[in-house]
Amino acid sequence: MVNVHVTDTVDASADSVWQLLYDFGGLEKLLPDMIESCTVEGTGLGATRDIVLKDGGSAFETMSKLDEAGKCFNYTLDRSTLPLENYEATVKVTDLGAGKCQIDWSSVFDGVGMTEAESVEFATGLYQNLINAVKGATGAASAAAE
Repeated sequence: MVNVHVTDTVDASADSVWQLLYDFGGLEKLLPDMIESCTVEGTGLGATRDIVLKDGGSAFETMSKLDEAGKCFNYTLDRSTLPLENYEATVKVTDLGAGKCQIDWSSVFDGVGMTEAESVEFATGLYQNLINAVKGATGAASAAAE
């Protein structure tokens, strides 16, 4: 199993960032160059999203845990053309005060046809792209937390 954790600070309120990330179908708006469509069924815990990528790939995910008060949710990758198996990710938004927040995006999975280093690079790049898209959507310009 591969473990990946990306943390970054965003110059926007935790509430505004949470609204972007909690919108389970919002990936299409955040990554329009990558995602062709994102169809959601249901809301909150148990919601599913069927993602079609512009390169022809696909992913079907389920929100498996939800803590709205703690601004945190988990999702599983139920089927996909991506090189990932046994995938579960956690997305958490933490209020840092002064109009700033921290996003933590972590996952555990088995990479298929990739070394552990390649798997880490793949997931890290994806999460950083998503976080950068959140920054763009909120007009935030901030540096990665070390």
